[in-house]
Amino acid sequence: MFSLKAALLWTISDFPAYAMLSGWSTRDGKACPRCAGDTKSCWLKHGRKFCYTGYRRFLHKSDRMRKDKISFDGKMEWGEAPKLLSGMEMLQQLNGVLSEYKKEDLKKRRIELFDHDKLQFWKKKSIFFELPYWANNLVPHNLDIMHIEGNYCDNLLSTIMGLVRKSKDNLNSRRDLEELGIRKPLHPIRKGSSLVLPLFSFTLSRVDKDIFCKVLKEMKLPAGYGSNIARRVHDQSIWGLKTHDYHMLMQQLLPIAIRRVSPKNVVLSNVFR
Repeated sequence: MFSLKAALLWTISDFPAYAMLSGWSTRDGKACPRCAGDTKSCWLKHGRKFCYTGYRRFLHKSDRMRKDKISFDGKMEWGEAPKLLSGMEMLQQLNGVLSEYKKEDLKKRRIELFDHDKLQFWKKKSIFFELPYWANNLVPHNLDIMHIEGNYCDNLLSTIMGLVRKSKDNLNSRRDLEELGIRKPLHPIRKGSSLVLPLFSFTLSRVDKDIFCKVLKEMKLPAGYGSNIARRVHDQSIWGLKTHDYHMLMQQLLPIAIRRVSPKNVVLSNVFR
């Protein structure tokens, strides 16, 4: 007979579940729990969603991407990465905003959301803080990178293949570029009563899509490396992949497949490296 004791080291979840576990709202303009109140964001009028900027602050100060205005929001980035809050600092904020994790506290907090001097994005006090050691954990919450990588790769493939309903390149996104005043060659062009979208450098023609899918379909992979990707390629579209398949595509296969059909600047870009 012995006493078994357990300790919760950290949680691993996707981004929506992060909000449930940590108590930080991940839906509004301050959705990044790492940057917290120092999150940089802007509202996209046509896409009707928040766009989060300021991520170049985490790069080294000598990184050339800090000076790149064309590829980003039209501005150079010289800011410093925000300070990471410790567990004790989070607890102090929570004690000042929410005394307990109750729905009544959440309703009261929503009334003050329009007062920017008192703007808070804690929606509840996590029950994990009842653990005596939780405030001292260095990394209490983790994001499931495989889940995020799968979603990102799915959106990337849909945009490259030009799938109408799943592509992130649409009329609303082009209108937002025009609204922000960046990437002028991609702004919608009005011809008569209709709008024409200029082609991106990564836009694939029907022949290019056939070559791209053929490369993935005819790849010979080692046994046990992953599922049979050839079965997931269907008439200029790719669907039904598992999370590990998306990981292989992002890390190794996609840069090889895209090399045959895209210009050099796309192949050498950070997306496919």
